[in-house]
Order: sequence, then C-alpha cells, then structure tokens
Amino acid sequence: MVLVTLVVGLVLASSLGCSVLSEDAVSDDALEGFGGGEVAPSTAPESSVVLPEVTLPEGFVLPDTRSVVLPPVLGRPQPAIDRSVPRLPVRGGSASMGGTVIGPDGPVEGATVRVERFVGPDFGREDIATNRDGRWEISGLLGGRFRVRAWARPDLASLDPQAAFLANENGEATLDIPVERHEGEQLQGALDLADPVAGQIVTFQALVSRIEVDEEGIVRGVGIEGRDILLGVLGGIRIVGPKQVPANAEGFATFSVVCLVAGVHGVTLRSGDLTADVELPECLDGVVDLEALPPELPEFEVGATLTVPSAGPYPPGTYTATSPGNCGTSFQEFIGDRWANNVSLGRSFSPSNPIRNLTAVPGTAACTFRRAA
Repeated sequence: MVLVTLVVGLVLASSLGCSVLSEDAVSDDALEGFGGGEVAPSTAPESSVVLPEVTLPEGFVLPDTRSVVLPPVLGRPQPAIDRSVPRLPVRGGSASMGGTVIGPDGPVEGATVRVERFVGPDFGREDIATNRDGRWEISGLLGGRFRVRAWARPDLASLDPQAAFLANENGEATLDIPVERHEGEQLQGALDLADPVAGQIVTFQALVSRIEVDEEGIVRGVGIEGRDILLGVLGGIRIVGPKQVPANAEGFATFSVVCLVAGVHGVTLRSGDLTADVELPECLDGVVDLEALPPELPEFEVGATLTVPSAGPYPPGTYTATSPGNCGTSFQEFIGDRWANNVSLGRSFSPSNPIRNLTAVPGTAACTFRRAA
C-alpha cells in the first residue's frame, strides 16, 4: 500500500520576495529621518495544514480526466396537455346563473344547457336539464368567464353560444337561450381535384344527408344510405360510367367525369325531391382523345331489351337472351383506355365495362337480349 501525505505550505512574505517592516523599525525611521541605522527584514512564520492520510488500493492509477466532457442534464419530455378535455372546476364559489330555453314553439322542457367556465386555454363544464317550464338554474359557481348554449335532440339547438362574466362572490347572470329547429335533408357535391385538366378522368363525390342535432348539441348531416343520386351535366363535360349511383353507408355516391374542353363547367344533382347545381373548378387546357375515353352511355335501365345487330353503346350489366336459338354474339368492350374485341357463345353474358357494335357470330341466331342486372 502507498501512503500519501499532503502538506500545504503557506509562505507569506518570503515566497513573494519582499520585506515587511515591523512597527519598531517604522518608528526608528521616523525619528532618525530614514537614515538612522540598518533595518532588518521581518518574516512571517511558515504555516502548514496537514490532511489525513488516504489509503489507495495497490496499483491504483488516477484517471486522466482533462478531456472529459460532461453532457448536459436533460429532463424527461412531458406529454402535451389535451386542451379539448375539461380540466377546471365549475363550482366552488357563490355565483349563480339561470334562464329559460325558448324554442320555436315556446319554452323547451328537457333541453340540455351546457355551462362552460374558461381560464386561459383551459375550461370546465357542467350540463343541466331544463324543467317543464324550460327553466334552468345553477348555483355555487366560481367566478370568471362563462359560455352557455342549449339543445334538445333531435332537432333543436342554439348555433351561437351566449357569454357571461361572473364575480366570484355572489355574482349573478340571467341568460335566456333561443334554440332553432334544424331538420330536413340536403344534397351537395364536389370534385376531388382542385385543378382538373381537359381529357383527365376525375372523381366527383355527392352526399345526401339528413340534418339533425347530435348528443353534443352540434348540428350535423347524417348520411342516408341507399338513396339513389342522379348526376346530370350542364355542358362541356362527360360522365364516365353510371349516371345514377346509390349512396353508401355514409351517404356518399362516387361518379367519374371528364372535361371535354377547358373552362368552367357544372353538374346537376338529383335525389328524390332534392336538387342541387354544383359549379366545378375551372378545367385547364389538356389533350382530349375521345377514342381513349369511355363512351357517354344512354339511359338503358334494367329490363330494357336490345336486338342484335346493334351499335350501342350499352352499360355494363347482365344481358340474357329472350329469343330461342344459339345466341353467339360478338361485341367490343371498353377496357382501360381502348375498345377490345370480345365474344359470347352462350345465351347470357355479363360485361364489366361498356359495350358496343353487337353482331351475331356466323352460324348463330341474331337474338334479342334483356338487361337483367
């Protein structure tokens, strides 16, 4: 084992290389006019501090830490605060407010009144139901900024909430809240692309919905599933595929359209008794190859018949022969961006795309077909 003794020597005057005069020497100089004899330097006594002995393990080598860089201490990242969740208390003071919810037919019984208190970006809330006279009251409120709105499902709601400021001690406010009726159906649509180009096939979305008030008092449109939507063009644009499509579970129906010329065009929507005209974004210049575009299909409903030969075009579907004989039929089917030759040797065929130029296969009968689906 190695014993290390650390001694710190403090040398005051002698280590600095200067002299210190004693009081007696200074007095002698003053009396003798600075020439009265030799003055001997005075030195302070050496002092030292002896630290306790430290025992190090045998073979211990002190590490060289001159190039060590300590990284900064970083705190853990805190999760973001969700400001959409109520976090503040509403009650706890002596303030109060109340009023009446009034609908188109008078006071509304059983309406929900939502009282929200705000402090900075945070808020708290509480819901109160109105009594048979449409009255609502809430007491024991803390002071501050408040926002109040009301609704009664399925069709009554206030669109503009009312604001109030209450003093914390005995603050009062009276708010009568009008609610409006929101009901009926609506039809709307829009193109999926903001900058369509002439000759480009784009998607048009139509929505048929029923207006109602949800459980949070928000007026929303709820899609009507299965409702047929008919799309009509107003010029300069062609519908690619079916013109009438049933709405899906969310109330949407999807159509494909193409601009034939540059400019602003529009479409017309119809569903039941509802109609809507929609102006589309301006079509930009582009190359229009009519042979590469699906044909514009005439109305040919399920149950309608055709007799070979026939030029068409006809929509996709299932076609079944109604006349006797071997009904071999050749036709052209639009696949991708071109017309391809196809043939059916049976009494029924089901093209997935538009067809045209139907003729009887040599040696077979020219049959009549009914569109079955």
